[in-house]
Amino acid sequence: QADMKPEAAAIFVSLTEKGYEDSGVYNALFKLNLDDNPEKAEEFLSQGRKKFPEDQALMVTELNHYLNTNRFDELVGKLEAAIAADPENVSYYSALGNTYDNLFQKEMADKNLEAANGYFEKALEYYGKALDKDGTYFFAIYNSGVLYVNKANLLIEELKVLEDAGKYDKESLRAMETKKAAINGEFEKALPFFQRAEAMNANDINTLNALKEIYARKENFELSKEFSKRLQTVVDGGENEASYHK
Repeated sequence: QADMKPEAAAIFVSLTEKGYEDSGVYNALFKLNLDDNPEKAEEFLSQGRKKFPEDQALMVTELNHYLNTNRFDELVGKLEAAIAADPENVSYYSALGNTYDNLFQKEMADKNLEAANGYFEKALEYYGKALDKDGTYFFAIYNSGVLYVNKANLLIEELKVLEDAGKYDKESLRAMETKKAAINGEFEKALPFFQRAEAMNANDINTLNALKEIYARKENFELSKEFSKRLQTVVDGGENEASYHK
C-alpha cells in the first residue's frame, strides 16, 4: 500500500519459501511482477494454481490474464476447467462464449470457414448455457447480439471484395445479392438480443449504438433517430429515464 513493491515482493517470496498457506501470496506476486517480468509473474501464478487449484481468486486472475493477452486457444482449456470446478458460475460460460467468438473472428478473417463455423456454433452454445443459468445475465445477452454482428461485419468485408472486383455479369451480381441477404439475416438475428439488452439497461452506450445502426440498416429511420437521440443523451452525461423496449 506504500508503493514499496520490491520490498513487498521480497516478503511475499519469503512466505512462499516458508510454505505459508495463503493463495493471496501468489496473486500478489503475479501482480507485482506482471509489468516488469511477465514470465516470472506467470511462474508465480502457475505455482499458485497448482498449490490451490480450487481457489477462485487465482482462477479469475489466470483467466483475465489469458484474455488480456489474447491467448484464446489456451483460454478455452482454462475456462473449461473453471466451469468444471464451479459449474454454477454463469460468468465462466459467458467468457467461454466470448473466447469462441474471438476464435471465430480469427478463422473467418483467415478464410478458414469450416473452423470458423465450428467456433461460431460453440460461441452460441456457451452464451446459451449462460442464459440457461441466468436468463437476465446482461453480458451473455448483449454478446450474443455482438456475435451475429461480428459475423455480419466479416460478410460485409467479403461483399466489398466482390464489389471491388468490378464484375457485373449475372453470376457476380447474384453472388453479391446472396451475400447482402446473408448480411441482413445476421443483423436480424442480432436485433432481438440488443432489444433485450436495452430493456435491461436503457443507458448502455454500446447497446444503444448497435440499435441505432441496425435500425438504420433496416431503413427504419424513425427508430434509428430515436436511438441516436438516446445515445447522445448518455454521451452528454445524462440518462434515459426508461427503456424503449419492454
